Amino acid sequence: MFQGLTRQEQRTLLALLGIIVVGLAIHQWRGGATPSALIIDAESGRTLVQPVALVSPVESAASPTSTLIDINTATVTELTALPGIGEVRARSIIAHREAHGPFERIEDITQIGGIGEAMLARLRPLITVSSATPRPVSPPAVAIPTVVPREPSTPPPPSAHLRLVNVNTASLEELMTLPGIGEVIAQRIIEHREAHGPFHRPSDLEAVPRIGPRTVERLTPLITF
Repeated sequence: MFQGLTRQEQRTLLALLGIIVVGLAIHQWRGGATPSALIIDAESGRTLVQPVALVSPVESAASPTSTLIDINTATVTELTALPGIGEVRARSIIAHREAHGPFERIEDITQIGGIGEAMLARLRPLITVSSATPRPVSPPAVAIPTVVPREPSTPPPPSAHLRLVNVNTASLEELMTLPGIGEVIAQRIIEHREAHGPFHRPSDLEAVPRIGPRTVERLTPLITF
C-alpha cells in the first residue's frame, strides 16, 4: 500500500488516516452506535477494524434524562437514594428547610452538618432546587418624621372688638385668658407686680419665671399697661 512513498510521506499519510479514524469514532459514538477503531499496520499496509468501548468521562454523573431530586420537596426515602446521604442526614435536610425555609441554591446544602465541598461535587449533578421560592424580604423600616406645626412668630393683630388685658390690674382669671398663661404663671405675674411695682412694657414680663421672649411676643398684641 505504501510502496513508492518515502518514510516521511508514509508518516504523513498515517497521521491523516489517524485523524479520520478519530472523527469516525466520535461520530459513531454520538450516533449511539458501537464505535470501531481502524488500525493500520504500517508494515503490511493492511487495515484492521476493531470495536472500541468508550467510557463516559464521569461515570457517577446522572444521565441527562434522569430525574433530579428536589431537595426542597424530597422525602427521606428519596434523599437517602443520593450518594453519601443516609437517613440521619436526610432528616437533617428536611428539618433545616422546615426551620429556615427552602434552599435557594444547590450550594446551600453545605449548611447541613457533614456535607462539605467534596460531597457537594458528587451531589450537584443529581439534585435541584427548582421548587425553591424566594424568601420574603421585609422592607426596611422607614421612620416617618412627625411634623409639628409651628406657631406663627407674629400673631395676627387683635380684632377691634377684642378686649386687651391690663397686666397691671387684671385678676387671676383674666390673666388666664391669655395664650400660654396658666394658673401658676398668672399667679406669678400678680405676685411680681405686687412685689416690684407695675409693668411698663411687654419685655418687663420676662422677669416673671417661665415667661420667655417667645411668650412675650405672643402676648404683646393682647395686653396693655
